[in-house]
Amino acid sequence: MAKVEYREYRPEDAESFLRLHDSVFPRMSPEYWADWSRGQVTAAVALRDGEVVGAVPFQFRDFLIRPGVSVPVAWEYSVCTREDVRGTGVGSRLMEVAAEFLRGRCLAMMVYREDERSRAYRFYRRTGHEDLAYLTSWVREPAPVWPSAGVRRVAYAEFLEQQERAVDLFRSAYGNQAGYPPRFCGYYEVAVQTPQYEEVPLDLSVLQVPAEGSMRGYAIVGEEKLVPALHLLEIATEGSDLSVALPLLAAYADLATERGVPAHARLGGGSPYAPVLQALGFHPRARSRGGMMILGRVLDPEGLAEAAWRPSEATRGLEVTVWTPEREVILHGASGGEGRRLMLEMKESSLARLLLGRLDLTAALEMGLVTAPGACGADLAAVVDALPWARWAYHQLDFV
Repeated sequence: MAKVEYREYRPEDAESFLRLHDSVFPRMSPEYWADWSRGQVTAAVALRDGEVVGAVPFQFRDFLIRPGVSVPVAWEYSVCTREDVRGTGVGSRLMEVAAEFLRGRCLAMMVYREDERSRAYRFYRRTGHEDLAYLTSWVREPAPVWPSAGVRRVAYAEFLEQQERAVDLFRSAYGNQAGYPPRFCGYYEVAVQTPQYEEVPLDLSVLQVPAEGSMRGYAIVGEEKLVPALHLLEIATEGSDLSVALPLLAAYADLATERGVPAHARLGGGSPYAPVLQALGFHPRARSRGGMMILGRVLDPEGLAEAAWRPSEATRGLEVTVWTPEREVILHGASGGEGRRLMLEMKESSLARLLLGRLDLTAALEMGLVTAPGACGADLAAVVDALPWARWAYHQLDFV
């Protein structure tokens, strides 16, 4: 049997890559892939006799790990291996090859994943990915809803003409959260050009609560035909105003009922709009019923620590090192010569969460998940302030 070759994707791999992709996922057209693969994307590929038998594609994105701190991340999507090589270690080797050529180009790999009991989820955990956020699916079957006066439905193209206002509303609603790509004028075009939208096309429209010459809030929705449902892709109101969100979400539920499909909304744990969904008769699904999460693998812990660290006078003379069973990492070097030293001890999973803004260090120290022998309270408090926990929002619009 021919030896498997592992390397980064090249344009000449397109034809056999698509053959593999289309055997596992809904078809992508060669024209779409040719255009998409010229952008901020790459892939790790495994080849046998010149044929792609395994692939881990990536899209490079900036990603907010906490408010005001954006880092480059490689998002994994459409990961696949040919049936005859599954279970032979091809997928794990692809991840290691990818980690090698991605270092220096991004700070972490991330992926959206469903079903914690699945083989695919266990694969990501084996390859160094750690759970970062758990997302709740809210579902409402078609049923009457009270009238939603004052809501206007527009085509996505018309919404794009109002992006400047949409970005302002989004930042007003989610500026104190993270867990998403930064919004900017132009993002709303590129967001719906990812392979997810090519593989599973959505009929997009936008619900708006208008204001004079503007809008007070919006909800982007998309109807899926493959598995019929009306998805809530993003909602934003000025200052997370629930009095504006209520008619928007009522109109969304009503539109789903009108089309005879269930309404599906996925939100992060801290979404301000969850209480409104509940009031409208949406039901949250348990994680055991296929809940989704964001997983991440840190590629450059020192680089990520440098990007994430919030400097202060209290940490200027403090050297902070993390010990895990696998390695030691310097999170912060003391400036101005010899300084104080602090060692934090934790598992790799805690290190990933700490660097990506998803570990409450104070709580972890109190619970014994992180230990710091001999550390003084003031130094620990300074590190807590330098690497704070952040609430993450999730918007299905961002799905790759």
